[in-house]
Amino acid sequence: MTLNTNIENPRQWRLICEKGFEDVLAQELLSFMAYDLVIQKGLVSFNGDLEIALRCCLWSRVAIRLLKPLSNFVVSDTDELYEQAKKI
Repeated sequence: MTLNTNIENPRQWRLICEKGFEDVLAQELLSFMAYDLVIQKGLVSFNGDLEIALRCCLWSRVAIRLLKPLSNFVVSDTDELYEQAKKI
C-alpha cells in the first residue's frame, strides 16, 4: 500500500448532490464543458480546469459541494487511515 501525494490527475474534481439527482448534475457538468464524468450515488466525478470548477460553484443548481481530492490511498482499518491522513 502506497500513499499517492501527487494526485495522478490535478484536474480531477468531485461534486456532491442529493441522491437521485446525479444524472441532472451530469447534464449540468456537460454544459460547463466538463469531461470524463463518472456518476456514483450522490456524487459525480469529473475532469476539468479551475474555470470549470468555478462555474460549478457559481451556476450549478444541483450541486451541494465541490471537492478537490488531495490524495488517493487504500486502507484496511482506522489506524491505517489515521496514519495515511497524517502523511498528507
